[in-house]
Amino acid sequence: MKQQIVTWKLQPLHESIPAGQFVSRKGFDDSNWHSVTIPNSIVGNYVEAGVFEDPYFGTAMKDIPGYKHGRTVHFAFHRMPDESPFRKAFWYRSSFIVKPVDAEKQFHIKFDGLNYRANIWVNGKRIAGDAFVNGTYRQYDFPISFWTTSGENTIAVELTPQEPDELGMSFIDWSPVAPDDSAGIWQPVTVYSTGVVALKHPTIRTSLNNIYDEAQLTAELTLVNLSKEPTESSITVKVLDETITLNCSLRSLETKIVTLTADQYPQLNIKNPQLWWPWNMGDQPLFKATFSVSTGGSVSDSSEITFGIREIVAEINSHGSRHFKINGKEILIRGTAWSPDLLLRQDHSKEILDIAYLKQMNFNTVRIEGKMGSDHLWDVCDREGILALAGWECCTHWEQWDKWKPDDYEVARQSQRSQLLRLRNHASFAAWFYGSDFPPIEPVEQIYLEELAAHAPTLAKISSAAAFPSTLTGPSGVKMSGPYGYVPPSYWYNDDMPGHAISFNTETGPDSSYPRYETVCKMIPDESQQYVGSDSWNHHAGLASFITTEVMDNAIETRYGVKRTDLKKYLAVAQINSFEAWRGMYEAYARNYPKGTGVIGWMMNGHWPSLIWQMYDFWMFPTGGFFGARRACAPIHLQYSYDDRSIWIVNDTHESFKGFAIIELFTSNGERFSQNVDSVSLKPMERHLFSSPEYPAEELFFLSLKIKDEENKMIDRNVYWLSKTVEIFKAERVPTEWYYRPLIRPTDFSSLITLPQSSLTIEKEENENGYMLTITNNGKNVAVSVLIDLIDSEKNPIAGGLWSDNYLMVMPKEQVSVSVDLKYVDRSTVHGIHVSGINIEDQWL
Repeated sequence: MKQQIVTWKLQPLHESIPAGQFVSRKGFDDSNWHSVTIPNSIVGNYVEAGVFEDPYFGTAMKDIPGYKHGRTVHFAFHRMPDESPFRKAFWYRSSFIVKPVDAEKQFHIKFDGLNYRANIWVNGKRIAGDAFVNGTYRQYDFPISFWTTSGENTIAVELTPQEPDELGMSFIDWSPVAPDDSAGIWQPVTVYSTGVVALKHPTIRTSLNNIYDEAQLTAELTLVNLSKEPTESSITVKVLDETITLNCSLRSLETKIVTLTADQYPQLNIKNPQLWWPWNMGDQPLFKATFSVSTGGSVSDSSEITFGIREIVAEINSHGSRHFKINGKEILIRGTAWSPDLLLRQDHSKEILDIAYLKQMNFNTVRIEGKMGSDHLWDVCDREGILALAGWECCTHWEQWDKWKPDDYEVARQSQRSQLLRLRNHASFAAWFYGSDFPPIEPVEQIYLEELAAHAPTLAKISSAAAFPSTLTGPSGVKMSGPYGYVPPSYWYNDDMPGHAISFNTETGPDSSYPRYETVCKMIPDESQQYVGSDSWNHHAGLASFITTEVMDNAIETRYGVKRTDLKKYLAVAQINSFEAWRGMYEAYARNYPKGTGVIGWMMNGHWPSLIWQMYDFWMFPTGGFFGARRACAPIHLQYSYDDRSIWIVNDTHESFKGFAIIELFTSNGERFSQNVDSVSLKPMERHLFSSPEYPAEELFFLSLKIKDEENKMIDRNVYWLSKTVEIFKAERVPTEWYYRPLIRPTDFSSLITLPQSSLTIEKEENENGYMLTITNNGKNVAVSVLIDLIDSEKNPIAGGLWSDNYLMVMPKEQVSVSVDLKYVDRSTVHGIHVSGINIEDQWL
């Protein structure tokens, strides 16, 4: 028997509710409690139950009692206001059925995530108290057979939210946070049964020989004797068509870890294994391993896991950069940072699209800072070949070691153990950051290293996401120098800038993340608040240094000459800015590899309707930066360098490539200035200087770069809008500008937005996967930022399509092909396509 307990009743603690031994008994009247589902936060449950309006729209979150209004400091540092209704405990209540046929079995209840502390009751008995049950990231697995009965059984959880001085969860400065401080049952709860011996934490570890043609598997499991009598048991492990059986003796109530190595069992030596790879390097074969334990000739417990055979190492190279290798092959890490829903609701269909979008941007890695995601998200990463970098979050009690209480050390140990045991079987799990902004102090680092050695000895471990060396493990080989606010593409090529493209930057980005106009109108439904800087607008920015979007707004107005007062046009131009800003960052790392070995863009998804740090918004509409990143991370790519104006060619694959490159320059009025065609021959992972053309001496001109293969198929297309202006950054770094670097001589692209109209002819062809569009620019001028949307019957845009390109610059007389895959779109809702742009007439197809 195995049952996930999804539906619960919820009520805040008050004097009319009796003690837990009564709440947790069958027959207790909870008819006036709120019916809710988990995983969720308390506020998420209240929204689900209709108690609160959806806090994602306008400033509705501010209307929830207990909201923290002091946005200049991270909410995690604020204690709840005295009058907050969330300062008290909350009762959750549910039940499960034990069938008469199962009544003699051993029953267990497993909590995968409670935030923060809890008293847990079953059928009138407290099975665990909050002196033990505390810690957001701890998992708990309790035997409950002594208190279960045949028929209906009742569970009650008295849960108390976290305090600022506890090892909890925070969204830091990413957004305002609901007034419950993310309290709730935020991961699944499962009741299951076993025999007298329970089998827990099965795992398969893999290692490869130095020519990668043989794998050594290590199987490990934990047995728990639930009997007061010694027990003889038989263990069976089935993996890759091999079966291993061994006997094991257990003392009364003993817990024993059993390890099976390839030295002991030759069956665990696998010749010519099918290896798991990131999606851009190979296939993702996944295998099942079945573990079972029997007593008295009957199976007492069994478990099946999924694993991949691969070896991931992350060494520091000769440049001092953390360099990942997968199965002996080098990889440039290119990715972004994912966040769960702000109210901790889990949407599996959205998680699938998250990873599809990640791949569509040509990324190979996702970073998960705290909050850790659902098991389903990790499963999708395994299947789709996405590397996952996980670890603790920054800026909260997790890093305030001078304020740690004696109990915090054990909570930290148990938290790390829980997450390692939970995640270690995932082929996608590439590395663990056991510090974030800083490496832990030595006693804490020692705890973390002990847990890694015991439970995930082959996992790559990094002391922090920053450049500081640790006491016990030395240099980190990474940095988190920012920026987090707007910088132009030239920033990443400037050696004087702290964030320039060297080392492994674990979190950085040019912000430039405004959603499209339709999204802003949806998230701010009050038309009187639909302007830059309104109360609603700023509410959807961040906290602390990010409480307004003024840095971004000044940059867009200065660079492109558009005024924020015309919101629709302003947000359309913001996508142009976003495209070039994100493209520049990823391209700089592509050129500078292996001095720069990885970059994680800050951030990936809108975890609520946001104006900052996202490649696509809460409703899954990509920004211009989405397509700028996709273009920059193309596997075979021709790119412009913003420092010396050279053109580099990059092969980020492990295959050779031959073809030819076309380099064209156009003046602002659309006339071709020059054209050069050269052959291309690239070795695996090769990148080099390709050309240094002469450029027009204009404030605005265009550079078109294309690569075709030997069959004349388009492999890469990349268009820049450039200027003769050499940008100059402010030399000194001042505290209030820690997250960006202002320009004292910016580029002026205002003439791009005022180019004369161009005329497009568009042909649409439907196919099995979706649509193919052929776009021809019949005009004399460049068509600027051509946006293609799927539309519904009311001409509203539809998200979820996987576009090969978007927000295009189309040169005069150029013909461009664009496809869209409708794999994640309900095809019946698609009633056409809408094409729009800065200087073209709208077309409806």
